[in-house]
Amino acid sequence: MKLSVVIPCLNDHAQVNPTIASLRDTTLGKDVEVIVIDDQSTRPVEIKDKSTRLLRMDQRVGGGVARHIGALRATNPYLLFTDAHMRFEQGWYEAAMDRIVGRDKVAHVGQCLGLSETNMDLSKAQGSYCGAKFNFVDRDPNNRDRMSVMEGVWDGPKQDDAEVECFMGACYFWPRQLFLDLGGKNLLREWGSEEIFTSLKLWLTGSCIRFIEGARIGHMFRSKNGYPAPQESVVYNKLMVAKVCMSDPAYQAIRQALVKSYGGDERLVQIAERWLAQESRLVQTEQHRIRAYQTMDFEELLVRFRKKRFW
Repeated sequence: MKLSVVIPCLNDHAQVNPTIASLRDTTLGKDVEVIVIDDQSTRPVEIKDKSTRLLRMDQRVGGGVARHIGALRATNPYLLFTDAHMRFEQGWYEAAMDRIVGRDKVAHVGQCLGLSETNMDLSKAQGSYCGAKFNFVDRDPNNRDRMSVMEGVWDGPKQDDAEVECFMGACYFWPRQLFLDLGGKNLLREWGSEEIFTSLKLWLTGSCIRFIEGARIGHMFRSKNGYPAPQESVVYNKLMVAKVCMSDPAYQAIRQALVKSYGGDERLVQIAERWLAQESRLVQTEQHRIRAYQTMDFEELLVRFRKKRFW
């Protein structure tokens, strides 16, 4: 075995078993480990595939930490992180394994095909996405959309093996040891920022993300989450990423943009900063971890991807 597939699941009962079935149908004869993490769904998830490992959380940890726990429990050198509402096109496994094996300082994204709650047919997918571009404060210039601060922006077509700025689409591959060395998705709460967090850590420490054209995986874009996303945790994750990965002027600009996105109300930002203060030792440990591997600073990363300073 070389690949472990980690699938967090929260109230996705209707899709998780078809997702696993699609994965198994496209990897017949391959010894692929599948780990589902039930993040305290309203009713416990039941898995039909007897070879899939099911871990049940005794309290909700969020998608990022659930993936991190799955990575810790995985037994293979390469990981695929995916969601519980996916479909897999024939040939994805061969294309991915041909590319990722032996590239132990590189992470990869597959080609994300757009599905929906009313269409899970890969032959009728709407749109194809190749990872994302970094956004920090200017996806929505007036910050009217509070989700626009510190999020990725879907990217268009790329050539095979091209560099990708940011993970996106819930179908991305990691060398397991590299993921754990860089701290994975620890420190995150509930939902949000996990893709921009891990992408930044990769680039700052001399690794990179590349595109696999042949790893085509459909992702159901839902009209709304099947669970609440506490806004305090969303804001905390954004500030934590900025604190760990960026310079202080950049952090302050992110903070200001978040306050603006909430109509000038600082309450959520102040709550998030209190949580940051309470976990200051863990945040400092993460900062030191990155600095131990770091090969470029945040401003150099902006230049690399032709981004303008936002402070």
